[in-house]
Amino acid sequence: AITFSVLLTAYFISSMFFFDSLIIFLPFILVLVFLSTISSWWDIAIKANWLRKSENYKVVLGVVFILVAVGIFVNFQIAKASFHYYKIKFDKNKDFNELVYSYEKLSSIKPNIFEAEANYSFARIITKNKIDNSDLKKYVKKSSEKLDELKEKHPLDIRPYYYGAQVDLLNFNLSGDKETLMSAKKSLQKALEIAPNRQDLYMDLAQVEISLDDYDSAISNMGKARDLNFNYSRPHFYLAVLYIANDDNKNGEAEYEVAKKLGIQYTQNDISNLLFLADYFISGKNNNEAIYILENVLISGENIRARKKLAALYAETGDKDNAIRHAGVIMLIDP
Repeated sequence: AITFSVLLTAYFISSMFFFDSLIIFLPFILVLVFLSTISSWWDIAIKANWLRKSENYKVVLGVVFILVAVGIFVNFQIAKASFHYYKIKFDKNKDFNELVYSYEKLSSIKPNIFEAEANYSFARIITKNKIDNSDLKKYVKKSSEKLDELKEKHPLDIRPYYYGAQVDLLNFNLSGDKETLMSAKKSLQKALEIAPNRQDLYMDLAQVEISLDDYDSAISNMGKARDLNFNYSRPHFYLAVLYIANDDNKNGEAEYEVAKKLGIQYTQNDISNLLFLADYFISGKNNNEAIYILENVLISGENIRARKKLAALYAETGDKDNAIRHAGVIMLIDP
């Protein structure tokens, strides 16, 4: 028992960097407890003269050997699985092919104690990163199927529904199939039944409904997201776009002013919405607000459309210096 305990301890310490969850150590602890118990039983059996019979000794020794061998095999399997899980969980793969290799290897190892976490991490990586690979569609489908299985196994866990929706949205972007949007909508609605106070879920649901051209539902759900945390500016910004797109200019401008007052860090993903708002303010002859929005577009990254609009607006407002400055940049980018 002492010998096996020392060997197992040395093995697990050497493999420690693979692990990020205490539950992985459960089999190890159980083996040590088992060995300690066997040792105690052995002493009792010897004192009771039960093991002195050769046939009893051989039976007990055989059982001990089998149980210890199984314990060590299971722990080696767990260590091997944890190596691939670690690479997926923390996105340690250099490219998509390496990610897929770890994912396939992990799926083939039994017992697959990392099944749920690995599939959530895999879904997170493929949906949050821009991946250019011919096999992406194949693994999007596989991920979707695995997440559907996890929904059945863990009906009260929000994660298979949340990641299932993200994978469905990626599938829509790859295939254009609106059925995947309906699947994403159902997953998000189910997730909201489990966690009704998650602001991000309402925002995601509203984005799906925009893609389905259901603006009324999108406004309703984005409004719920706003009400959960009024000081978060993004729902106000999205509501401004939605209201104006739905010809409710009064509410749209009111939400825009709140978003502007709260402050918002724009990204490349906001450019189309910012250009939409700029065009709206230009049509209403509010050139100063349009200029403010377009300058924010350029802060997010170079955009020739925004720069051309700015050059024209500055010229119209009599700001020749800025008009010439933007025109000069346009000539360099697009002579």
